[in-house]
Amino acid sequence: MPGFRIQLPLAGLCALLLTAQAPVQAPGGVAPPAPVDSRPPPAQAQPPATAAPQQAQPTPTPQAAPSGPETATLAPGFTDPTGADEVMLAPKPAASLRGQAKWDDSIVKIQAALATIRSELAKAGIKAAGRPLTVFLSSDDEKFSYEAMVPVDPSTDMSKQLGSDVKLTQTPAGKAVRFGHKGPYDNIDETYEVLTAYLDAKGIEAKDAFIEEYLTETLPPADANTELHIYVQPK
Repeated sequence: MPGFRIQLPLAGLCALLLTAQAPVQAPGGVAPPAPVDSRPPPAQAQPPATAAPQQAQPTPTPQAAPSGPETATLAPGFTDPTGADEVMLAPKPAASLRGQAKWDDSIVKIQAALATIRSELAKAGIKAAGRPLTVFLSSDDEKFSYEAMVPVDPSTDMSKQLGSDVKLTQTPAGKAVRFGHKGPYDNIDETYEVLTAYLDAKGIEAKDAFIEEYLTETLPPADANTELHIYVQPK
């Protein structure tokens, strides 16, 4: 931004000249009495009131982002909701539960399946070690089949038997393109449209099994704070 130069006019200097006059002598050499000043004494200026010092407000301590085994994603890092990343998925031990659901209540059914998995892990004393996910196995206009998964600690005995049809298995592995989504799950179709356009532009033929990884797990479908990753694996 260019600077502006301001010129101030010079003020003229005025000198006040005081002429001292000798006192007038009365006849006989006696000086007349000094006149009495009947004016009231000038008011004393009051010192300005001093404002009480304000106490400094404490600076809030920034909260650290969640970290630890339970927050690990299938591939390192996170993908911005407006972009896509090419990543490599390493297989991880996981507990899974298969099921079917209608599209109208898809995320509700998936959340219920994940809750069942976590309940069985708690009974067996197995620790979760990653973000929960869903593999979409097949679908039509009304319903779909899925496999909900929760990654578990690598030291887990994979021969353990769990209840409620929960099995110990592995997460998908191999090359993938990862897309980010932030906003209501009800609007997930918009992200899938972006995903489809990206694959078409890159000439990528994808497997039918898409993967959703939930960064937020229990929010209702209309909650704008929902965040997740979508993984697409090329054939």
